Amino acid sequence: MQITIVNRKLRREAALGLAWFDPDYSLIELDPRMTPRRRLTILIHEAMHIAFPDMAESVVDRKAAMIAKLVHQDGYRRDPDLSIF
Repeated sequence: MQITIVNRKLRREAALGLAWFDPDYSLIELDPRMTPRRRLTILIHEAMHIAFPDMAESVVDRKAAMIAKLVHQDGYRRDPDLSIF
C-alpha cells in the first residue's frame, strides 16, 4: 500500500490532519501551520487511522500521543530541507 502525505491548509475542515484510506492508495493531509512536534503527533495519528481503521478515536489519540512522545524523546525531528511550504 502506498501512503501519500500532502500539505494543505485545512480551514474548512477545521482539522489539523485527515486520513483517506484505500487498500491500494491512501492519503494523509496535514495542515502546514503546525509546530514540528504537533505535526509528528498528527502524522502518527492519521497513519494509525489508515493502519487500524476500526480503532476508536480515543484510543488513536492516546496511542499516537504516546508514540510521538517516544519518537521525539529519541531525537527524531523533521528535516527542514523537506519543507516545501
